[in-house]
Amino acid sequence: MKTYSTTQFHENNRGLHDEWLITNGLGSFAASTTSGINTRKYHGLLVSSFNPPVYRRLMVSKLSEELILKDTKIPLTNDLINDLSLEQRRENLKEINKAAFDSNKEALTEMNIKNSNPNYNSLISFNNSPFPTYTYLVEGVLIEKSIFMVYNENITVIKYKILDTKEGAKLNLRPLLNCRDHHSQKLKDEHNYKIIDIKDNLVELKSGEYPLNILWNEGQFTKDEEYFTGMYYPFETYRGESDLDDHYIPGKLEVDISTKKEILIALSTDKTKELKGKEWEKKTLERREELLNKYPKQRDGLVDKLVLAGDAFITYRKSTDKKTIMAGYPWFTDWGRDTMIALPGLTLSTGRYEEAKEILTTFALSVKDGLLPNVFDDISGEAAQYNTVDASLWFFYSIREYYKYTQDIAFIKEIYPKLNNILEKHKKGTLYGIKMDEGDGLLNAGEKGVQLTWMDAKIEDWVVTPRDGKAVEINALWYNALVIFNELGRDLGEEEKNLEIIEKIKDNFTDVFWYEEGQYLYDYINKEKKDSSLRPNQVFVVSLPYSLLDKDKEKKVIDKVYQKLYTPVGLRSLSPDDSSYHPTYKGRRAIRDAAYHQGTVWGWPIGHFFEGYLKVNNFSKEAKKKVRKMYEPFEDHLNHYGIGSISEVFDGDYPHEPRGCPAQAWSVSELLRIYESYLQD
Repeated sequence: MKTYSTTQFHENNRGLHDEWLITNGLGSFAASTTSGINTRKYHGLLVSSFNPPVYRRLMVSKLSEELILKDTKIPLTNDLINDLSLEQRRENLKEINKAAFDSNKEALTEMNIKNSNPNYNSLISFNNSPFPTYTYLVEGVLIEKSIFMVYNENITVIKYKILDTKEGAKLNLRPLLNCRDHHSQKLKDEHNYKIIDIKDNLVELKSGEYPLNILWNEGQFTKDEEYFTGMYYPFETYRGESDLDDHYIPGKLEVDISTKKEILIALSTDKTKELKGKEWEKKTLERREELLNKYPKQRDGLVDKLVLAGDAFITYRKSTDKKTIMAGYPWFTDWGRDTMIALPGLTLSTGRYEEAKEILTTFALSVKDGLLPNVFDDISGEAAQYNTVDASLWFFYSIREYYKYTQDIAFIKEIYPKLNNILEKHKKGTLYGIKMDEGDGLLNAGEKGVQLTWMDAKIEDWVVTPRDGKAVEINALWYNALVIFNELGRDLGEEEKNLEIIEKIKDNFTDVFWYEEGQYLYDYINKEKKDSSLRPNQVFVVSLPYSLLDKDKEKKVIDKVYQKLYTPVGLRSLSPDDSSYHPTYKGRRAIRDAAYHQGTVWGWPIGHFFEGYLKVNNFSKEAKKKVRKMYEPFEDHLNHYGIGSISEVFDGDYPHEPRGCPAQAWSVSELLRIYESYLQD
């Protein structure tokens, strides 16, 4: 993994932009930037899930670090601070600053923001492998700090290695604590932390019902309650969200570092009272190697990065007592659509077959009226919304992929009645106007004010990208679901079903969807219009196992998408030739949502574009070589923004700045899926 030097922190203030992320398999996480400055409200050393994988609360923002040399105090920590009074900050939170975030120093100065260490004087490098690691050098004192989380436990461990030192050197560490929903913020007078007990190597605290234990192996803790006020999050300003936070400080841990040593600090909401730092670190490293060794084909540097990136999203769901997939960090939970699309790459391409089965079972248990949940409640983790038409259809695709890898006929036998029920509900009609047209066999979906496809941005009552009626990829998925059901049924000795419907779809699809003038597919059809917007949704007609186009039209679709929608980091959601095209994705939520599927580049459809491209070129060596070349921008991207992961979206126009979630499940999974399936022959 790339090492970042101090000069790179200065380049366009990349130290404020590039982020790291670590997770624990429960939906909990730790995240910050390569400079150590928290620039999002989601950044912190411990964002703990109290109802896995949801109900996440920021418990520990960071450790304020101060080196003492003789009588000189030298801060190691970097922070952005807003000097507004509490009253002014409260007023700001009501109004929410709408200014766009600019990364240059002049813009930060104009916003009256102070950086406690603007030149990163103490920080000389950052490395993300195997753990996020900062190296500080101050007047001959060399300190390495690394951070990891304990798998399946809400524990973050920070390790300081004193590599070189001076006589009399000390390290003062002040924990900045919070206890808030990770989407919100907390001001000084809203904190209610209580110190329950202080022992030799343990401080027990509580904020309301939420416990927090701080453990250490070196140093003396002194109670000294105060507040860190006005921590400023510029990324939230850019997003039009609340951008200020106050943190509670219970006291100071003072450590003598005049000799070389290792200092371990654990932050836990699991009421842990025993520090097992070495054991935890050993198990964390061993698990990392086990994951990499499960990969079924030849490993290389790219594989290792993508496998580890993918692991972040596979989590435990308490309500079903089974695994699930988080859609993205730091703000998404587990979404039905995202999960079904991400499952093959994250679990099957990586040899994690039992977890794939658990995930499929998790969502099968929640099927209602023939639909998979779109999303579960962010706190209870149980109440589900079913406003999706494609999740249940992608379910068939993922089951087919699972069976292809495992030949688990017992699971297919178990799930088969559920699949039949889903198809019957779609044929007869279910929620949100989802119903088969008996005339042509195609699937209708949608009703006023409801967004059902993956292009689902909505601003109050405004559906930004309305696609009600017969959407092109939905009908490709519908056809594939019907054929896959029979394919699986044959291995169970079942009689084939819905043959007449399958033939109707084959007979009618091209007549309904082919846009002769443009030489590509309409995006959707309804009674009012045939939408000729050039979008990436048509690639799925080619890439899915069972195509509805002849070879000539398949090639024309892929060529058109390549010409107008392809970028080095994904596919544009709308052609730049369209009058509704939005070139950038930034600003407050309403502005961002208006651009979300109107030109913004998405990473995940690139996998199906690659598959379609390979297919129309007969999976030739030349085509595979070209697709492998197309991976290079993603390999570079793994070193930026969400370091070690792939972003959710990018700007439509060059230079295609990464935006949205810095770590997105289906963006990672599709690169894994295509690489393992086609590029490692």
